[in-house]
Amino acid sequence: MKKMRYLLTVIMILSIVLSGCGGLGSAPSETQNSDNNESNASSSSSTEVSQTEEVRVGLDKNVYEIPQYTQQEGVRIARISTSLSAADYGVTPSGVLFKTMVDEIEARSGGKIVLQIYPANQLASGADQIISSLASGAFEISELSAGSWGDYTTAFAPLNIPFLYKNIDVVHAIIDGEIGDEMVQQVREDCNVVPIGFMELGMRQMTNSSREIHAPADLSDLKIRVQSDPIQIAAFEALGGSCVSVPFSELFTALQQKLCEAQENPIHNIVSKKFYEVQPYLTVSEHSPTESILVLSGVYWETLSDEEKTWFEEAGKMATDASRVACQLQTETLLNQVEDYGITVTTLTPEEKQVFVDQVMPVWDMAEEIMGQEKWNELLKAVDKAETQLGL
Repeated sequence: MKKMRYLLTVIMILSIVLSGCGGLGSAPSETQNSDNNESNASSSSSTEVSQTEEVRVGLDKNVYEIPQYTQQEGVRIARISTSLSAADYGVTPSGVLFKTMVDEIEARSGGKIVLQIYPANQLASGADQIISSLASGAFEISELSAGSWGDYTTAFAPLNIPFLYKNIDVVHAIIDGEIGDEMVQQVREDCNVVPIGFMELGMRQMTNSSREIHAPADLSDLKIRVQSDPIQIAAFEALGGSCVSVPFSELFTALQQKLCEAQENPIHNIVSKKFYEVQPYLTVSEHSPTESILVLSGVYWETLSDEEKTWFEEAGKMATDASRVACQLQTETLLNQVEDYGITVTTLTPEEKQVFVDQVMPVWDMAEEIMGQEKWNELLKAVDKAETQLGL
């Protein structure tokens, strides 16, 4: 059943990208540099993309206008607050996720529920505003990176532990298994929100302005911007970095003005935000995943019938699969693309990566303390099981 759902998702994503992109374009345009949180990427129109082809980012139309027929009696609007830009819709992994949600809910409800996207943080900006607004029902739907929930819940701590996961498939196994179910239940209890999907943005890489990174010593004294999660901050401090707090929307300027010298993000954000223009060194470290959680307001959830709740749950699963496929199709192409821009790309060898793992091991003790010993042991067992099943 899962294989069939995956194949259907692949077909759907290819049709979205082919119809939306109109082919591959030239270098990323100015529309990429809009105020996205962890939701920018590029898209390809085929699983067989040439290494020299560049991914076009963005659509040249406004997809956020609600059709006039929604003014008819009986049609309900659900507002989505997101950092997504209009250029991303249907193209980037985040844009594909939201397009899938919009299309699926409208189809399943027969047009009686229409999702209206408010892009570029129009309704709320930052974890405080987003979580409090969802809890109060100020709007119905939003998304927030796993690294931004730490001050409100420990539910997503398993996704914020550097160098725990060997690849993204292991991450998927954790999210789709019992631990993922526990994350969903805990954040519902802690924050009065209902997760229905996970936005895939891929594994995180490091960039900096001064040198190649082969060992933790190369990070020594570098001012590096990291997410505001305590585990991730502790990890980069253990590696020798000097952690800096900078809002994602201000990161390019901070890098340009040398307020920070390094940062870490998935390749999709590195390309879409043009960090490569001020960060000539990229290290493929794949130190942690980037998952943004798609959530409904608990207040809104309680207004839905059982059938409507099922529509959202099923659409959320389809949207999750869709963003994963889009991310997979784009990642290798984008890594090749930054090399074409003249960026020095360094991929850590297994031996080099192990040195990083060894140095952050004390931080794993911190993660165990935050999660509790029982949950921590369950996570390690689940990771081991996934690696065995995947032949890693």
